[in-house]
Amino acid sequence: LFWVYYYFLTAGFEFIWLNWPFPNWVWYKRLSTSFITELGLLFIKIPTTYLILFIISKFQFKKKASLLMVICISLALFFAIIVYRPLVYFLYNPYLYYNIRNESLYDINRCVTAFVDLIFAAGIAFAVKQYFLQFLWREKESKLINEKLSAELKFLKAQINPHFLFNTLNNIYALARKKSEDTPEVVLKLSSMLRYMLYETKTEKVTIEKEIQLLEDYVEIEKIRYSNRLNISFTKEIDDSKTLIAPLILLPFVENAFKHGASESRFDIAITLSLKLISNQLEFIVTNTKEEHSLEIIDNIGLSNVKRQLELTYEKYDLKIENRETNFKITLTISL
Repeated sequence: LFWVYYYFLTAGFEFIWLNWPFPNWVWYKRLSTSFITELGLLFIKIPTTYLILFIISKFQFKKKASLLMVICISLALFFAIIVYRPLVYFLYNPYLYYNIRNESLYDINRCVTAFVDLIFAAGIAFAVKQYFLQFLWREKESKLINEKLSAELKFLKAQINPHFLFNTLNNIYALARKKSEDTPEVVLKLSSMLRYMLYETKTEKVTIEKEIQLLEDYVEIEKIRYSNRLNISFTKEIDDSKTLIAPLILLPFVENAFKHGASESRFDIAITLSLKLISNQLEFIVTNTKEEHSLEIIDNIGLSNVKRQLELTYEKYDLKIENRETNFKITLTISL
């Protein structure tokens, strides 16, 4: 395809140039002469070009080989000109251009013209080759980056599961110590959540309704654990329950609310969850009360992971974590 394009390009240049020395020629004679001329020269330009590209590929990445590369390219052009000039001198001039041979076979000016013609073909070919190599390199680099990010996301999800499991098992342990009748129900809900985490979060996106169900199951487990001490509300306003979202992106914020609200408090605690999803714009607000002596939020595994997941998955998002006097508040907005 490159040589077809080059052939028509140079034939067009030749057609325009012939109007200067042969203004009386009709257009179709100039056109046929141009195509015949360039077709014959292609048999010299093509092997010369590939020879030059081969020489460059052998020497361009080797240190202290620049001089040797120049010498080899010069020799290739020298021998190409030795073939180029007789073709023009003995065939084109007398039979196509009807010129009187008023210059020598290897006239210096004609040899320079041949040199420019050959180096022009090789230069364009080299530029096109470098462009496609760079394109392929960028494509390969992009693929490697995507594979790396995909592997990192899988690693982050794998970290979240044990982190969640650790917290929930602590809850079950607390219930078992009290010999609570709710222990089997909690284990059943945990089993359901783990099934979801193991089998349904392998895809890049899940529906928002599945993520909501995960949050509700987690909240139910925590309700059983804290009983009357917990005052929790979960409001939802969603225009399309089939909207897709990255899996396990919301759960760490709810876990964090219980960790810094319920488990660190000796008194009644209040947690409010608000989820709005309108026209693919998600807003998730989590607020939990705290005791006055509570420390700043420590950037634990759950929050660190979810921050990194947000960076890898979404271009447009905003995450605000506020440590107020009486409560913690997390506001997450994502353009899905």
